[in-house]
Amino acid sequence: MQPHRIVLILSVAAFVGCGGATPAPSPGPSPSPGSPPGAGMPAMPAPLVAGAWPIRTREHVDLWLHAYAMITPDTTLVPYFRRGYRDRMAGLRRVRGATSLLDANRDRLLARLAVQPSLATGGQFLPLYFESWDQMRQVIEIFVRGGGGANTNDPNLGAYLSILGGAFQSAADREWLRQFVEATDDENRKFYEAYWTSEVAARRAVIAATDSMWQRQWRPALQRYLNNTQQQNGELYLSLPLGGEGRTVQFGKQQNAVAVQMPDTRDNAEVALYVMAHE
Repeated sequence: MQPHRIVLILSVAAFVGCGGATPAPSPGPSPSPGSPPGAGMPAMPAPLVAGAWPIRTREHVDLWLHAYAMITPDTTLVPYFRRGYRDRMAGLRRVRGATSLLDANRDRLLARLAVQPSLATGGQFLPLYFESWDQMRQVIEIFVRGGGGANTNDPNLGAYLSILGGAFQSAADREWLRQFVEATDDENRKFYEAYWTSEVAARRAVIAATDSMWQRQWRPALQRYLNNTQQQNGELYLSLPLGGEGRTVQFGKQQNAVAVQMPDTRDNAEVALYVMAHE
């Protein structure tokens, strides 16, 4: 699935200083209260990597998608998330005695989605533009505090604010975003961070097997197609909440990000590759 409302067009100049095979920089320090908007902000993340289309895991991507899965009904023919994901997570959270603002604020968050359904889909792509949860929260805080404006001399921050502005256009949408981020952060601290760390560690062999199959068989077979569709390089994220519908954002020929389903076992590693091919 590709974003319906979030479109990012970046010139080569936006990535000056990030060339070659250098990974995107880590998030910088939060701006001090007296700093101008964008001060201390990192450059736009660009998945410029040494190897073509490496497979990775990203906690903030999974956290954001997990939060969406926990508050939204998923009744589409091809589900946005793993079938039964919300029920399984709810059961695990009960066993661990975990509750968060996602539970307390779910009805309020759902009420706004009923008025503005695009919030339930377009916003799901946001973490693919960011390097970490801390960076994402920092930019969203600036966006909400500034009333959705993009009045900044920092082109990197301006690009982020434009992305957010395309997805959360009204004051009511931005208030929904503020509440959702607050609830997601609470969920992360009380449950998801520990869960994600444990799950990814337990699936190291699965991730390695998927990466091997992707790099040795599937990617070489698909590379000509990827080249012809302006997707020569990027990063492929294995995501715990996702099912048969992936998430894709495109920056350019060399900068793309695709999130696909995390396989459960080494024997079904191909499920991630099927989703990638579908994207």
